[in-house]
Amino acid sequence: MTRPLRYGLALATVAVSGLTTAALWQWLAPTPSIIFIPAVLVSALYGGLGPGLLATGASVATLAYFFLPPYFSFSVGVADGVRLGIYLLTTLVITSLVSARREVEAAHQALTQELETRVRQRTEELVAAQQALIDARHLESVGRLAAGMAHEVNNALQVIVGASETLRRDSWSSPDNRQMTLLDEIQVGCARAATLVKQLLAFSRRQPLRPRPSEPETIVNRVTTTVRRRLPDHVRLEVASADALPLIVADADKLEIALLQLVNNARDAMPTGGVLKVSTSLVDVGPAFQVRHACTLPCGQYIEFAVADSGVGMSDVTARRIFEPFFTTKPFGNGQGLGLSMAYGTVKQSGGDILVETRPGSGSTFRVLLPASTA
Repeated sequence: MTRPLRYGLALATVAVSGLTTAALWQWLAPTPSIIFIPAVLVSALYGGLGPGLLATGASVATLAYFFLPPYFSFSVGVADGVRLGIYLLTTLVITSLVSARREVEAAHQALTQELETRVRQRTEELVAAQQALIDARHLESVGRLAAGMAHEVNNALQVIVGASETLRRDSWSSPDNRQMTLLDEIQVGCARAATLVKQLLAFSRRQPLRPRPSEPETIVNRVTTTVRRRLPDHVRLEVASADALPLIVADADKLEIALLQLVNNARDAMPTGGVLKVSTSLVDVGPAFQVRHACTLPCGQYIEFAVADSGVGMSDVTARRIFEPFFTTKPFGNGQGLGLSMAYGTVKQSGGDILVETRPGSGSTFRVLLPASTA
């Protein structure tokens, strides 16, 4: 109810009470004020303190002018003045109590709504954290499976490569072009399979790393220098690096490859063009950050490498599977679905994590978080 309407209601109730008193005057002459008390009560209950006081003042004036002798005058006798004072004091108490109750109810309602909002937000955060935990365990299980497969395939490859090398050496004495061609194809296939094994090991966090102190600015400069030569004309590259960032302890070469995979993914998400932004910053990870982003990183300072695009974005279902090996949204033949998996494994093996923020039609942002060096 708007403010003018609340004050109008107060005046209207007093007017109705006055008309009612006049109509029932022969019965209400001894106590004309009794009809005005409900008007004050209704005004305070539905309008608040201000309308309640207005109704009190208007009713006192109406009683003094119309219903107390001498009539049509604000002068009253001593006895009527005492009765009018008692009425005024009573209505002021009623107005104060009703207004206080109304404020308490409004505060209680606001508190209830706030608590419901907090419960809903907390429930959503817990659901998101539970889903993130399920996804992490799923990726962990897939990683163990991939590691086992990679080792078994690698053992078989060693036998095949060794046998093909022996056949190649034996064939030098009596070269057979067809036999040499077949041996070359065997070695090419083995090389591809070896690359696949390395990618699976990277995803399962079993690849050999050489961590050393590295400057984030240097890593980003190398990545963006490589990227500029590969980007099509309809994709604009923006770089924003924070100054004086702490060092990170990581395998710089493997990290650059992981960032290039993210950049390539961002480029492919903008087939009609757009903006690709690579940035670095210092992020403080605390309890609030962990809950908001459903991440399991320990609290502390992290260097963030962010790769953002203005492309097609992803649904929640796709985003939850984006790091699974061999999962891809690209057409058949345009990728093995191991690039992001390898990037994810490299970052996790380095003590960090990758957070994904995306929405269909609004682009995606991949946030690589790696612990800042305290040395």
